[in-house]
Amino acid sequence: MDPEEAQRVCGVRFASDLKQIREKRGLSLDNVLDELKVPRGLLEHFERTALLDHEMFNRVYLRSFVRSYAQVVGLPVEEALAALEEVFEGRYLDRLAEKYLGIKREEVPPEVAAGEDAGMPSGPVSGEEEPVPAPPAEEPAAETTREPEQTVVPERARAVRAGRLAGAGPHRRRQAEEGLWLRIVLGGALVVVLVLVAYFFLLRSEPPPAEEAPAPVPEDTVAAEAPPPPPPPPVLPDTMTVYLVAERGPLLRIRVRVDDDLRRPYWVEQGDSILFRPVNRISIQSRYSLPRARITLEGHTYPVSPSDTMVVITRETARAFLETLPR
Repeated sequence: MDPEEAQRVCGVRFASDLKQIREKRGLSLDNVLDELKVPRGLLEHFERTALLDHEMFNRVYLRSFVRSYAQVVGLPVEEALAALEEVFEGRYLDRLAEKYLGIKREEVPPEVAAGEDAGMPSGPVSGEEEPVPAPPAEEPAAETTREPEQTVVPERARAVRAGRLAGAGPHRRRQAEEGLWLRIVLGGALVVVLVLVAYFFLLRSEPPPAEEAPAPVPEDTVAAEAPPPPPPPPVLPDTMTVYLVAERGPLLRIRVRVDDDLRRPYWVEQGDSILFRPVNRISIQSRYSLPRARITLEGHTYPVSPSDTMVVITRETARAFLETLPR
């Protein structure tokens, strides 16, 4: 199995372990959504495949997502990120399930751990015996002799009947032949009568009245028909979700102002991100670090020019940006 398939399988197992840890600690999906402020479909997809097959898959974004998720469910961030690195390399061995769930799964072969061949274990889980199929039930001896009797009885009956006819006299044979021909003639006559009666009623039946053709619609009426209504505009939540990701280098002397709050400085290491939840407005300003940053709004990359030193996002500009996305 190729490395991409190994990574995908390890991602499914990693996401399943995180979901079971969350459920074991009594946290519902809504509890995590209240903290992360992400769409429900995105979180459900993360707990199925770790977003490895999602259109928003990005290693930097996924590390930030796992960091926030681990903080919500109470997992050590370092262990969660180390397990994620094993997923990227296609050698995740359920370390989180063994430590926090007490689940001991079957060991993975060395070539699977190396990323050359990965997949879900095909054998039974350790500690369980593989079910042995029950032996097929033997057919009773009476059934083996019943089939020959069914094939012999009709032949024997035909032989007895032929013997009786052969032993009968010429008079009885002639009566039997006459009765057979009489039945054939009567049956043919009955068929002819039924055909004639059906043909007679078919001729007597009147053809159904022809349907009137619909009146042509005037061209003016066709031209006056209103075009289909446009799709409804996207609806922003009460609180917008804005991520500032240090994707192309560390972010130094970044100043951010959220709504009416004071403008505050931030420093972000490369590969990390910061989550902001503005209600009406957010401004991000930096003279040197802004071109190295990536800004996402509601899960979509917000356009930033390399020459920009300040980006301001309001509810109006956010709605206009979302309207430009394909629907």
